[in-house]
Amino acid sequence: MHKHKKFRLKPLISGLFHASMLTALPGTLWAYDLGSVSSGAGNSNEAIPPAESASANAPTQGSLTATEPQSVINRNYIENTQTGASTYVDNAAIAPGVWSVSPNGPGGSDQAGLVMRSFQDGQYNVTFDGIPFADGADFTHHVNTYFLGQDTGEVTVDRGPGRASTVGDATYGGTIALRSNDPMGDPTATVRSQIGSFNSRLVGFQYDTGVMQNYGDASGFIDYNHYQTDGALTNGNERRGNVFAKFIKP
Repeated sequence: MHKHKKFRLKPLISGLFHASMLTALPGTLWAYDLGSVSSGAGNSNEAIPPAESASANAPTQGSLTATEPQSVINRNYIENTQTGASTYVDNAAIAPGVWSVSPNGPGGSDQAGLVMRSFQDGQYNVTFDGIPFADGADFTHHVNTYFLGQDTGEVTVDRGPGRASTVGDATYGGTIALRSNDPMGDPTATVRSQIGSFNSRLVGFQYDTGVMQNYGDASGFIDYNHYQTDGALTNGNERRGNVFAKFIKP
């Protein structure tokens, strides 16, 4: 005759066991909203004054209206995590499906490798304010001769081939769309200075006109930056100056 014994788990152990089984089930998805957060005092049903609310953005954001997988790298991420000498390659590298390497340091590589969904440079489209650009010989890009990160307001990584109306070169590999930074609303003078490894130095000056009501509410800014570095690689020194200007009139 066989005797059957019943085993009972203690309540704490049983709870942990069931919790671990739930997290291991296929199809279980834990999602966290990184869209916006707000803080304030008072009744939760009352409206929070604008002065007491704050927004928090994830490094990349998706689009609910896009027909293809997109990632948007906003100005907050570019300004607070990238160096002043960074290029669009350094900014786009945070997006899923994008990989890059700058062996000579940020902004110090003439042809920093950026791969999007296994497509090499020259096999995808790059635009700036909707205008496609590339080197004269082919569709590749000398990234450090173009736009600095501080003049870039937003980077959209579109990992699809686009539509028939998509303008650009090699659109079958996707599109990296850069948008220029917007002028400030008030007259502002900004001086910047940065130092880094390998004797890297950057100095710059930016002047924003603010909204000029006497000129039809036009606004604009002009930005100059000088960057030089000895580079992480032997004989990889780099020296360049960038001037960027933007003016808007409604």
